[in-house]
Amino acid sequence: MRARGGLLSKAWKFVSAHARVIAKGLAMRPRPVRAYVPYPAPILLFAWSLVPRGLRPRRIVADAFISLFDTVVNDRGLLRPADWRARILWRIERRAYGIADAVIVDTDQNAEFYASLFRLPRELFIAVPLATNEREFTLSPPPVHRGACNVLFVGTLVPLHGISTIVDAAKLLAGRQDIRFTIVGTGQQAEILESALRAGAANMTWEREWKTPAQLAFCIRQADICLGVFGGGPKTQRVCPYKVYAYASMGRPIITARTAWLERAAARFGQMPFTAVTAADAEALAAEIARLADDEALRGVMASRASEFYGAVLANRITFTALRASILGEANP
Repeated sequence: MRARGGLLSKAWKFVSAHARVIAKGLAMRPRPVRAYVPYPAPILLFAWSLVPRGLRPRRIVADAFISLFDTVVNDRGLLRPADWRARILWRIERRAYGIADAVIVDTDQNAEFYASLFRLPRELFIAVPLATNEREFTLSPPPVHRGACNVLFVGTLVPLHGISTIVDAAKLLAGRQDIRFTIVGTGQQAEILESALRAGAANMTWEREWKTPAQLAFCIRQADICLGVFGGGPKTQRVCPYKVYAYASMGRPIITARTAWLERAAARFGQMPFTAVTAADAEALAAEIARLADDEALRGVMASRASEFYGAVLANRITFTALRASILGEANP
């Protein structure tokens, strides 16, 4: 009953907050020249789509960081695509993005996917890197090695993270006393970790309570190797998860899946910034972890490369420039 009450309270806050914003937006005089609608944007945009165009801001830029339809239907599998609720959700989201002048996503691959999924023009979608907490996630020297190599994964354990691949890789490395895994976070596929720990996975530590940015930065500073995403689904191919931003900004060697996003980003950067393995391949992941754990010099090279990549491709100054151009309606530099 307490949980249900909490959900109802959150739902009411969600609805009332949107209602207040919609009312303020309609009451503004003169009509706003530009409006930036942060994530989650579809509810507000859909409401705006129901009023005459002359009452809306003249230029609307929406943040579509995560598609509601894609998350609920394709990624989490909570609804089947043919379900009437899924069809309604698709129509709401398509109509919402359709009234915007620009829709912000985080990668070129997601821009192409959204355009195809919602049957909207590709030029509507603009790829802008995520903003990173550069106050906490700052470049730091590698940890002083005191025995076991610390392999860190941070995440909410959604399917695209591939936690089963990470757990299987840890099992393959169970005989290596000099390699330990630290998992931070919990979520949809927590049962996979729970089962592994019940089965006696002695080389794994799980900190399931979520961390503040400062605490998370501390965990990354203690890591020798950081793990990205390894899920076998199509969404893995399109994303650069926030954990990778944090790892790279702090200068840590990263192992992640070889994805369409990474291949294009590496071509733009001029070299592969991370160690990449085939998605959903536990043996390949275990082999790369062992290779980096055995080669401190290589870890140093990959740490420097990750830091350089962050500065050249993902840093906040790049995000700000692209976001400002999108809101003002300028051509991206």
